[in-house]
Amino acid sequence: MRAVHFGAGNIGRGFVAEVLTEAGFSITFVDINADVIQALNEDGAYEIMYAEQGRPNFRVENVDGLHSAEKPREVEQAVAEADIVTTAVGPNVLPHIAAHIAAGVELRLEQSRPPLDIVACENMVGGSEALKSHVQMHLNLENKAAAEQVIGFPNAAVDRIVPPQPEKKNVLDVLVEPFFEWVIETPDMKRKETSGTLPNVTYVAELLPFIQRKMFTVNTGHAALAYAGAYHGETTIMGALENSRSAAVFAGVLEETGTLLQHLYDFDHDELKTYHQKIRGRFQTPELNDQITRVGRQPMRKLGKEERLISPYVQLHEAGIEAPHLQRTIAYALLYNDAEDEESQLITERLHREPAFEVISAVTGLQDEVLLEKIQAEIEAL
Repeated sequence: MRAVHFGAGNIGRGFVAEVLTEAGFSITFVDINADVIQALNEDGAYEIMYAEQGRPNFRVENVDGLHSAEKPREVEQAVAEADIVTTAVGPNVLPHIAAHIAAGVELRLEQSRPPLDIVACENMVGGSEALKSHVQMHLNLENKAAAEQVIGFPNAAVDRIVPPQPEKKNVLDVLVEPFFEWVIETPDMKRKETSGTLPNVTYVAELLPFIQRKMFTVNTGHAALAYAGAYHGETTIMGALENSRSAAVFAGVLEETGTLLQHLYDFDHDELKTYHQKIRGRFQTPELNDQITRVGRQPMRKLGKEERLISPYVQLHEAGIEAPHLQRTIAYALLYNDAEDEESQLITERLHREPAFEVISAVTGLQDEVLLEKIQAEIEAL
C-alpha cells in the first residue's frame, strides 16, 4: 500500500509517518524542502526518537520524496495511485497544495481507480473540509460531482508535541514526545477498509467535541503557561509549571475550559480531570525542554476570535460563567514581548501608540464592550 503525505516536516515525519508505517504503508513525502527530499530519496529511511529515557527508536522505512515545484506531474500521478493521502503542512499552506491534489484526483477519476480518503492532519478545526473546498476550486463541474462520490475528506484532530530538535547527523531523524492522539471522523470516509483501520487512531462519528477538548485543554493550557510564564520571567514550559504564579493561572484556565466543555458536550467530570492530569504530565516531561518562545510565538494568530483563548472566553461569557484566569491569560498574551517574534512586536508597538481598547478589539476581533473593558482593566492591572 502506498501513502502520499504532503509536508515532510517534523509532524509529518515524526507522527503521521509512524502510524502509516505501522499500518503497512510505504510513504511518498511531498515538500518543497530540497534537502529533505534529497535525503528521503538517498536514504529511504530514518529514525523517530522519543523524549523518554530508555525507549527505543522507531525506524521508518520505505520512504521517498517528491519536490512539488520541480516534479508536479509526478506528484499528481502519486496522488492518482495512492491508497491514502494525508497532509501536515499548516493551515495557511493548504490552498497551495490543493492544485496538485485536484490534478491527482482528476487523473484518478480518468483511470477509474478505487475510492480515496484525503486526511488533513492540521492544527485547525475542519482541516480536511477546508482542503476539500480548496481542491474543488480546481475541479470542473463534472469532476467535482464525480469526486463527491469517491473522494472522502474526513476531518481529523491530531496532537503530538515536537520539541526543539537536538543536533543530529541525519536531517530526517526527529525527536517527539511519546504521547500522541489522532482522531478521525468517519461519516465522510469513502475507503474505510484502508483509512478506517489505522493503528492507534480513534474513530468517531462526531469530531468537534474531541477537537475542542484538545484545543481548549492542550492548546489553551500551553498558551496560558507560555504567556503567564513569560510575564513572570520563565523561559521554559517546565519553568512555568514550577512557578507557583503561572502554574496557578494554568490550573485555573483548565478549570474554566473544563467547565465549558462539560457545558457544551456533557463530558464526564472525572474523565476530564484524568485528561487534565495527562496533559500536565506531558508538559512536565523534562526531555521536551519546551521553550516559551516556541509555544508563545505568533500571539496575534493565537488571540484570534476562533482560537484557543478568545473562543472559550467568549463562550463562557455567553453562558454566564466568569473566566478570570482566561481573562488574565489574554492580557498576558497581549503583553507578550519577544524581540524575535514579529507579531508580538506589532502588538507591543500598537499598545504604545494607540488606545488599549482599540488594539484589543483589532487583535482579538471582539466587539463586546464589556469584555473589551475587562481585558483592558486586566492589562492596566498588570
